[in-house]
Amino acid sequence: MPFAPRAALTTPAAGTCTQATFRDAVLKERWHELCYEQITWFDMVRLRKAYNEESHAFDDFVGHRFPDNGSTLAEKNLLFPLPTAEMLNNPNLTPQNPGY
Repeated sequence: MPFAPRAALTTPAAGTCTQATFRDAVLKERWHELCYEQITWFDMVRLRKAYNEESHAFDDFVGHRFPDNGSTLAEKNLLFPLPTAEMLNNPNLTPQNPGY
């Protein structure tokens, strides 16, 4: 029985990728592999990019709109709020992170 490839993937010819296209390809693959493991959020914050499932490209983090609920990411979403209990214990933690 001859071997048949299961995924029928095509790979570009050697030397046709640039650094930017290779990086985007790796990030897309990482996005698809880890999207249900709650890891992509940390990639989005670290890289300040979000994957747009409609255009299959990466958007800027700030201003990215989620298609399922219509919410838009803002600058404040790059940081978590400081916990109130920690701010009460240590007054040197003021001011709160922007947007909270």
